[in-house]
Amino acid sequence: MQYENHTPAALIKIIIKEKILMNFNIFKWRSLNTKMTIFTLAIFLVSIWSLAFYASRLLYQDMQRLSGDQQFSTVSYIAAAVNEELGNRLESIRGIAGEVSPEILANSKALQTLLEQHPVFQSQFNGGTYVTGIDGTATASLPLSAARIGVNYMDRDHIVAALKEGKTTISRPVMGRMLHAPVFSMAAPISDTQGKVIGALAGVVDLSKPNFLDKITDNHYGKTGGYMLVAPQHRVIVTATGKSHIIEQLPATGISPLLDLFIQGYEGSGIGTDSNGKEELISAKSVPIAGWYVAVSQPTASAFAPIHEMQQRILLAAILITVLVLFLTSWILRRLLSPMIAARKYLANPSTTNQPLLLPITHQDEIGELLDAFNHLLETLAQREKALKANRRQLTDIIKFLPTATLAVDKKGQVIIWNEAIEQMTGIPVAEMLGKTDYAHAIPFYGEARPQLLNLILDDSTEIASRYPDIIRKGDTLSAEVFCNALYGNKGAWIFAKAAPLHDQDGNIVGAIESVRDITERKLAETYGDIGREVLHILNEPVDLRNAIQRVLATLSAYL
Repeated sequence: MQYENHTPAALIKIIIKEKILMNFNIFKWRSLNTKMTIFTLAIFLVSIWSLAFYASRLLYQDMQRLSGDQQFSTVSYIAAAVNEELGNRLESIRGIAGEVSPEILANSKALQTLLEQHPVFQSQFNGGTYVTGIDGTATASLPLSAARIGVNYMDRDHIVAALKEGKTTISRPVMGRMLHAPVFSMAAPISDTQGKVIGALAGVVDLSKPNFLDKITDNHYGKTGGYMLVAPQHRVIVTATGKSHIIEQLPATGISPLLDLFIQGYEGSGIGTDSNGKEELISAKSVPIAGWYVAVSQPTASAFAPIHEMQQRILLAAILITVLVLFLTSWILRRLLSPMIAARKYLANPSTTNQPLLLPITHQDEIGELLDAFNHLLETLAQREKALKANRRQLTDIIKFLPTATLAVDKKGQVIIWNEAIEQMTGIPVAEMLGKTDYAHAIPFYGEARPQLLNLILDDSTEIASRYPDIIRKGDTLSAEVFCNALYGNKGAWIFAKAAPLHDQDGNIVGAIESVRDITERKLAETYGDIGREVLHILNEPVDLRNAIQRVLATLSAYL
């Protein structure tokens, strides 16, 4: 047995495969049933897949809008918290700067004591604090281990803003000179009683250590998303989830359109890509007090996972429905077209009787009406064929009994007409000549296979025309006189040949016909007068050769 060596699971696979192949072989790709099945299935597939695509796009857009709104709500909350924390620190640094009088600023020990008296202030800045004079050189610092005293900070943007412009500002995130860690600072001006700036108070946030921004760096958004705090004016990442991108430079303008929008101040959500080119859903909200913004991103593969799962379900359902529709459509069409299939089989095996071929009609529907009309057409064609055969028979009889020798060839040079008159002239019966090619029809006339006048109709070549120097052309008809040396048992004879083309119903040349008439007597009379005619009669009479020669000599003597 062919299945006895297979496991049950393998046996099931083999049977399913055979069934699928058997059903697949049902389709004959040229049949109307197959074409209608494919056409119907194509319409169905276009419809269902268009609907599925449209629904998927709507769901995708809705999911993007809802996810974006949710992300934006979350990032707005975090941005507000960051803004508040930064505001509190700026207020603290302004307050402490207001306590520094010119006398205290001039006394480094008193200044150091003032800083130490505000532990809450110090706790707000995990990187420490320091005070500079009007020249930007630090005169006091906490912790002392930072060794900032005596270091000039006029190269820092926040110190310059405090000393030169009298502004309280937040610095650009940089690598700390003394801490050797990523930091950003805040600075407030110190003024005398007249409001003149005499120094600056700065607080430092060490981003590498625990700080108030850990609510960003220590959290993920969902399973794969994360947060990022960006200083757009410097195109620098302040901090991010996992702290892996601290003070990392952002891509140049034009590389990420969505990033450029956020840097220009856009607040909202959109689809962008990360540094690895993966698509992400990103939302951003500004932190006004610093001119920064907080962004939250999540890969679209994760954000839109429900949509992808639904799309897969739609795909599976569409495939199952497609297969079901394929077999149902094929089955229904096979039943509906069964009369036509029966008619085709009937036509493939026609009756051998002479009765008109009529198709069986089993259903009185549109197909039945079509078959009935086809039967009427078959009857009409049968009558026309009968009349055509009668006409062809009459034409054959006419050509057969024409007194003029007549032959015809088709476009390939095959002999299709060879009547009785030409049989008598050449001695070749019609049965031997019909169907012959390669100029076989010329052998009885010339003793060799060569083109005749009718071949010039089909191939107007100079080589054929050279054999007939006295051709007369009248329209598409050719005529010529030529001597045929092989006629009448190689006695030879002069003939007058006339050839014309045969046309089909569209006017195309499909062959040529030629009539041949013996003009030997006329040619002798033209050349030798009456003596030539009488000599020819004598030679053609079936008499004794000696008697014939004597009669010819006598005739010649009479004329001489």
